[in-house]
Amino acid sequence: MWKGVDGISETTWPGVYNRSRLPGRDDYFELPDWNVYVEGGKRYDLTVPPGERFNRVEIRGAAYGSLLWSDGGKTTTLATRAHGTVRSVSAVPERQGGTLSFVNTMKEQPIQELWAYDVKAGAEPAGSFKLSYTVDATASTRIAALASLESFITGRYAPDERSMVVALPSSGIKAAVGAAAAGAGAPAQARTPGLPIVHILIPASLGDAYPDKPLARAFDYGWQNLHDGLDGIAIDLPALAGTGPVPLNIRVKDPIWPGRDMVDLSVSVPAGTPRTLWLDLRDRVLSNDSLYLSIASALPGFDAAALNGAKIRLVFKDRAAALPEHIADRLNQVKDNWGFLVEEHTASKRAALYARLFGDITDLLRVDPDNVTARQYWADINYRPENLPAVPQPTAPPGVPLWAFSAA
Repeated sequence: MWKGVDGISETTWPGVYNRSRLPGRDDYFELPDWNVYVEGGKRYDLTVPPGERFNRVEIRGAAYGSLLWSDGGKTTTLATRAHGTVRSVSAVPERQGGTLSFVNTMKEQPIQELWAYDVKAGAEPAGSFKLSYTVDATASTRIAALASLESFITGRYAPDERSMVVALPSSGIKAAVGAAAAGAGAPAQARTPGLPIVHILIPASLGDAYPDKPLARAFDYGWQNLHDGLDGIAIDLPALAGTGPVPLNIRVKDPIWPGRDMVDLSVSVPAGTPRTLWLDLRDRVLSNDSLYLSIASALPGFDAAALNGAKIRLVFKDRAAALPEHIADRLNQVKDNWGFLVEEHTASKRAALYARLFGDITDLLRVDPDNVTARQYWADINYRPENLPAVPQPTAPPGVPLWAFSAA
């Protein structure tokens, strides 16, 4: 059950209760289906892998109760969450490994997402190489490689939450190619006042082109078909206006499913001072999809212009080092999503849950085509027994029929 830590805020731990104490959830007529048993929602236990450290826990959702940590039989209360809280940020003494648990006071109240972070001063790694981009708040986002992301944002957010900017290659002729693809020389992108959230779009490639846009030159800039894996993202924020700490929420989206966050982090940066943030993501061998992140702020007047000139670096690492986290996460996502589809499931990608499952297992098999468990899952999901890995059959001793030997 990954629904409280899957990066998708619409999914929750526990699932939906029927005949519960929540208003409107107390009769079969009001809610004919549910997906949680009577013992669900009481305690959420999450294993922190050995060697992983955290000193902050962020929780989104209405659940209220106690956040615990245990290791070696000793249990410590890290924080309590009050009734009526929607999002909480708890700074805790640094912990390593162990088990994080949330003990729910009212079992029907959900956790949308629970994140454990190690927040500290540091520097971005050198990596195997980097791709560098600069946010241009005046450039058009009408780039062919960004079409699906623009459609997603338009379909998901209200008009005053759709402010989009593009991050283009930072220097030299690469920047010129990027500007051409983005329609350089066009009038500045018109913007209307809206809520303080900005979506930053980074094209995976500049090779795609709309019919009325210039073609890319003899080379491209992006990560399509790259061998190495993404280690994380560094963001050089420009000096932001204000008189005190500027609160920000930063969310980095999964390229294959932009409704899923790979990071959802709350930070504050000093006003009037540039600041570099290094976001050490779970490793990903990127697909050919474009990437986007959103930055929201409680700062009055925060908008796309406030981020103009921000630098973004995608830091890559050796592929072999990146594969373990990528494979483990995709396999867990496949298991979790398939667990909610096993009964008379659809095979139509118009159904979002199936489309997400299909995308996760496709991405897993892309980077690890010989993964035995993934092949078994896909054979089950899509009724393709020929996809099952070959299993050596036993050989019966001389004079013993195979059927008798197998039955024994």
